[in-house]
Amino acid sequence: MFLAPLALLAQDRGAAALAPLVNGLGVNVRVLMIAAHPDDEDTQLLTWLGKGRHVESAYLALTRGDGGQNIIGNELGEPLGAIRTEELLAARRMDGARQYFTRAFDFGFSKNAEETLTQWSRDSVFRDVITVVRAFRPHVIVSVFSGTPADGHGHHQVAGILAREAYDLSADTVRIPRAATAGFGPWSVAKFYRGASFRNQERATIRINVGEFDPVMGRSYSEVAADSRSQHKSQAMGSLQLKGVRFDQLLREAARVGPQDASSERSIFDGIDTTWGRFHPAMRTPAQHAALSALPTAFDAARASLNLLDPGAAIPALVRLQQALNAVCGEASAENPCATMSVDGRSMLVRHDDLLASMEVASSRVERALALASGVAVEVTASRALFATGETFRSAYAAFNRGKVPLRLSRRVLLSAGAAPAMLAGDARTIAADSAARDSVPVTIAHPGQPWWLERPRQGPMFGVPGRAGDEAGQQSSPVVVSFFEVAGGSFGVFTPVTYRYADAVRGEVNQPVVGAPAITLTMEREIEYAQAGVPIQRVVNVEVRSHASEAREVDVRLTLPAGLVADSAVRRVSLTGNRDAGSAAGAVRTVTFTVR
Repeated sequence: MFLAPLALLAQDRGAAALAPLVNGLGVNVRVLMIAAHPDDEDTQLLTWLGKGRHVESAYLALTRGDGGQNIIGNELGEPLGAIRTEELLAARRMDGARQYFTRAFDFGFSKNAEETLTQWSRDSVFRDVITVVRAFRPHVIVSVFSGTPADGHGHHQVAGILAREAYDLSADTVRIPRAATAGFGPWSVAKFYRGASFRNQERATIRINVGEFDPVMGRSYSEVAADSRSQHKSQAMGSLQLKGVRFDQLLREAARVGPQDASSERSIFDGIDTTWGRFHPAMRTPAQHAALSALPTAFDAARASLNLLDPGAAIPALVRLQQALNAVCGEASAENPCATMSVDGRSMLVRHDDLLASMEVASSRVERALALASGVAVEVTASRALFATGETFRSAYAAFNRGKVPLRLSRRVLLSAGAAPAMLAGDARTIAADSAARDSVPVTIAHPGQPWWLERPRQGPMFGVPGRAGDEAGQQSSPVVVSFFEVAGGSFGVFTPVTYRYADAVRGEVNQPVVGAPAITLTMEREIEYAQAGVPIQRVVNVEVRSHASEAREVDVRLTLPAGLVADSAVRRVSLTGNRDAGSAAGAVRTVTFTVR
């Protein structure tokens, strides 16, 4: 089983989610878009690719937008970067693409590429770009920017320059060895395009109608893209959802396949073998060749079984497809074309990277389709949103079978940042149709709920933690329970974040992810105070003491004062009640007052 933690899209449920998954099962090409900031991405193209053509697409932003504006609050710098990261992830849930970043910090406006590269470490940022390319393995790279002064902002220019260099060098293991890119091996990108919707329109070689209407969604791809664009709330990017024909334009700048004359192209995939037949050279046994040859028929059968009024009818065909995909790779052995090997403690991709990437996507789509067709829903809820790091608490677990076919819950695993995956106790059980399995599970949060890229101090305009090759949506700090189900001979996993769920009188149901915090935190009423030199002062200093622990605690609070200041008391002892549920938090907060002279 290729288990990939890809959550269902925010607006996709039931038949509206199942139809595109099933219809896209046989598609195995990938497109990577590269630009500099949140809001630089071409959401219309991403939506058309993902929703319209079922292409696995991704957006790589060099920065998190830390140096920009904020019209919804007063957060700037790293806090603004965290907000814009979440806005990008919300946009990706709309358009269906993955999201990646490098370690570059947005230090503000830059006049040109030369100035930008005096701040950023070119080698480090480029290494992050190459790592993403080798991990995602796109057949096509689309650069939003030209890499010239026409781009304006120096960050934009650098994004355009590095995108082209990534196309040229991602297969070069002499200049960029495997060890420099998290163990990912060389990858040759077939084609390189630049966006031409706002510049170089007269030179565009491809025009795409992104205003095409999708009858399942009931909207055009450009309408969905406007919804995606509107998620950039801190940047005032709210957009109208315009109907009708709308064109997106691209300029082919380089290609290793396809027609020599770029103007004769009809698709960005012209010349690229997008069939599963391209993997026959990687097969090792007659059984693998036979399984690979059978895939197109299995994909057709799964699509033919789709009945939006009876989703469960697709389960048998989806199970047969899952078994056919598993047969392509076969058992773990030297003859497995999807094999991996461990080098220096890392899982290193070997054999056939394109096949492995395509298998991961196809297997993930089959699993998600099985979950939708079976009608399963899982909830894991806690009594509050904040818990002390290292504390174990019980969360209510419920798995609902809302379909027509019995499900078997085989096992559950807790994933928590900073800790190894933990098997959760509980007998395997069968869940009959229209029923539920309920119990409670222990959850421990091993890591504070802070952005992963801020785990180490920033070093000037570069974050201290290298960019990661994984989709940003999978880097959550909240605990997640993975439930493994079996249905009609097939299997799938459901990823469920542990949440605090409550009813708001205005907003209705609210789900907050559960996160960890230090057991005791202190907040000064005023972080900075000024005093005139040589003039006596007497001031009140208020300190808020807050407990996130479930048990009651007594805490001593001390002031450390500079020479020339004294306090009325050096120590205050505070009694804090435990946080047993959301309503008990009031007793876990106390304000301590010192008088300083």
